[in-house]
Amino acid sequence: MAIGEFYDVALPWPEQPQDVQHKHAAAALGITLANPDQPTTVEKAEVTAVMSQLSARIEQYASAAPIAVKREACARFFGYLNEAPSGAFTKRDIGVMHVSFNQTFQYSHAAAFRNCGAAALLAPWRVRRAGVVKSGDDD
Repeated sequence: MAIGEFYDVALPWPEQPQDVQHKHAAAALGITLANPDQPTTVEKAEVTAVMSQLSARIEQYASAAPIAVKREACARFFGYLNEAPSGAFTKRDIGVMHVSFNQTFQYSHAAAFRNCGAAALLAPWRVRRAGVVKSGDDD
């Protein structure tokens, strides 16, 4: 399946997605489905959870952005998070030795939306959250 088929998937993620939408979304996001034509309930839940989170973040940030821009931002954001190191607990088996350790680096992905390029794509349509601050003399 071509990655371009992801662009047929509706964003934000629909309430009742069809199997074909799960297949397209999974292919675009790099989530492996055992049988892409008939995803299991667990696979559907995984794809739906990921798409719902990404769509909610994008809609909160720039709800007026064109759908093509939202789709590209979604793919970039997921790709970044999927490939990012987590600093997780690691186990290594070397012959008869079994070593467990926690990686020394703690990774923060607080800026993932900005670092992956999704924020830059959506910037022209960004919804500003700050209000106007009035001084006491303006009344």
